[in-house]
Amino acid sequence: MLSVRLIGLPDDVAAGVDRLRETFEVIEVSSPRRCRGESARVRVYVMARALPPDARDALAGKQ
Repeated sequence: MLSVRLIGLPDDVAAGVDRLRETFEVIEVSSPRRCRGESARVRVYVMARALPPDARDALAGKQ
């Protein structure tokens, strides 16, 4: 099991989560939390586990 923190602009973080779903079984994604101060950036925490190779191949075939 992996814990991943993504930090960036909201659209970039959402795109990052989508990319993680291509290689990992994403189990949970937290709600976006604003970074400190006046920053426009947010952070999310992702719980994921690696997909077996055959599942990755199946996902790659769908694209």
